[in-house]
Amino acid sequence: MKVSVSPYSKRPQEGYRRIRAKSCRLFDALEFLASTGEKAPAGLTVVIAWLWLTVAWSATYWILFFATGVVQTSSDTAYLDFERAFPVADAWLAFASAWCAINCARRRPQAVSWALVASGASVYLGCMDTLYNLEHGKYASLDAGMILEMLINLSSFASPAILIPYFWRNRRWFGT
Repeated sequence: MKVSVSPYSKRPQEGYRRIRAKSCRLFDALEFLASTGEKAPAGLTVVIAWLWLTVAWSATYWILFFATGVVQTSSDTAYLDFERAFPVADAWLAFASAWCAINCARRRPQAVSWALVASGASVYLGCMDTLYNLEHGKYASLDAGMILEMLINLSSFASPAILIPYFWRNRRWFGT
C-alpha cells in the first residue's frame, strides 16, 4: 500500500492538516460545532453576514464618494469637508466589524468585545452624521441621496440595538 506524502511535510497528510488549520474560512467554526454536537445560537449566520455587510457597505460608500460622487448629497464645501472627516472612523468601524465576524465564526470570546467596539463606533458615527443633517436641514430634501443617507443613519442605530443584546445573551456560548 502506497501512502501519499504531502510536499509540505515528511509525514503523510500532515501538510494538508497544517494548511487546513490555518485557513480562515468564514464558517470553519460552524463546521467544528456540527462535529461536536453543540448547537450554535439562533441567528449566528445572520449576525456574521450583517457584520460583513457593514464592512462591504463602508468600503463601497467611500469608493463611490471619492470616485464618482454619486452618494454625495450636496456639492457645498462645508458638507464635503464634513464628509471627508469620516473615512478613518468608518475604516475603524469596518475593521471592528470584520474582526468581530472572524472571531464570531471561530467562536472566540473576543467576538463579544469586538461587537461592543463596532457598536460603539456605529452609534458615534450615527450621532455625528444625524446631528449634522438635523442642524443643516438636510432631511428636508428627500432625493435619492438623502434617502440613502437616512438609511445609513438608521442602520447606524439599528446595528448596535441588535448586536449588543445578541452578544450579551450568547456571551457564554462564546466562552466569556
